[in-house]
Amino acid sequence: MNAGTSARSVLMERQALRMRFAAFLVLVGGLLLVACRDVPSPAPGVSTGDSPAAGDSSPASSPTPTPFPPEPVPARYQAAWNELDAALSEFEKASPASSAPAAGVGAPAASLIIADGNRGTALLAPATLDATRLYLDRLREFGITGIELQVSFPLLQPDFPNHDRYLAYYRGVMGFARERGIEVLVETGPIFTNSQFTDVAVDFGKMTPAQYFAGRKQQIVTIATELRPDYIAIGTEPNNETAFAGIRFTNAEYVAFVNATVAAVQMALGPASDQVKLGVGTGTWEFDLFRDMVEGTSVDFHDIHIYPLTGKGGNQLQVARSMARLAAGRGRAAIIGESWLYKATAAEVRSNPGAATAEIFRRDAFSFWRPLEVRLIRAVLSIGSEFRSPLVSMWGGRFLFYQTEWSEDVDRLGYAETMAEIGPATYQAWVAGTLSRLGEEVKAMIAQR
Repeated sequence: MNAGTSARSVLMERQALRMRFAAFLVLVGGLLLVACRDVPSPAPGVSTGDSPAAGDSSPASSPTPTPFPPEPVPARYQAAWNELDAALSEFEKASPASSAPAAGVGAPAASLIIADGNRGTALLAPATLDATRLYLDRLREFGITGIELQVSFPLLQPDFPNHDRYLAYYRGVMGFARERGIEVLVETGPIFTNSQFTDVAVDFGKMTPAQYFAGRKQQIVTIATELRPDYIAIGTEPNNETAFAGIRFTNAEYVAFVNATVAAVQMALGPASDQVKLGVGTGTWEFDLFRDMVEGTSVDFHDIHIYPLTGKGGNQLQVARSMARLAAGRGRAAIIGESWLYKATAAEVRSNPGAATAEIFRRDAFSFWRPLEVRLIRAVLSIGSEFRSPLVSMWGGRFLFYQTEWSEDVDRLGYAETMAEIGPATYQAWVAGTLSRLGEEVKAMIAQR
């Protein structure tokens, strides 16, 4: 074979890989965005720490040694690194260290982002079920025994196009999960319509708040009766009901919606109502509403989301502990339905909590964050273990399989371009079942149970 033929063969092989990956992108391309949140700003006065001189890229030392050497931190991210390191250190100093942080967690879990409702009609493609099955296989091999699944409103409503096909897809997902002994937490909320997160168009403006919450209740009853997941979170980030559906409500009105939904589900399930646990919760940035939920509802569990590490109430890991403690005080379980290292400075979160999300989540692609990601996951698992959480979920499960080293060229790309750049290698890792260094460390951490 001459050099020209060899080069053409290599090119054809790469093109074939990209074509296979293009099909994969139809399934998972851009999915990191669907969990992006309208994250609130930290309280005024949050310290941002001191940044080192430009070019000083040595990461701060971690109190938890890792088996892989750290990578240099690019100068442009050193300030964010320092702030996140400080927030994690603050939590670690106040919390007892454990060699088995997941020991008290019922089910270590990951978000099943490939099945997120914001993907809309992509869920109906025949290949989607196969890809979902593959991803569940890989998660189970990893040691994951739970998944978080977003079934968005109004996908399952009788008047929504293809509602029966969406229901059939989710029945398939539930069947796959049961076959693999995986527990399922279904989180509910509105489609993120009119945003970069979805191409599903829903005119929520035609609904009054009463109609909207009646529809939400109806869909949750459908989820309970047709899918029978282990857990249903009636609400998890209520601020998104306003951000994406334009629905405004008081804390008391939201609590009333939760109570009405619990009653409707229990009536629909009858004697089988104890088979589906019902809960509600918020992100750490909505502590006041969370407290009202604990005091005003009679659910089985409360769901906590952890993203920014600084914000209202101070260190958000400590806020999460306080939330779990409130739930425990009422004899209820605390589930951590979503968590991931939000790689932003306090100033970035404060100045642009919504529009900067894609830029911040783009940073997940780079492997130099790994030491901080490992510490965050360890901290979240330790909270779950402390309060005997039945399920603790990591949002960024795809990065357990692949991350890329930082480079100027990749760092110049936008969010979609960055994900496309790492896509072929991610696809190959899924097929082969290989892990990133982050994945290797987290797998070992979960195994210490």
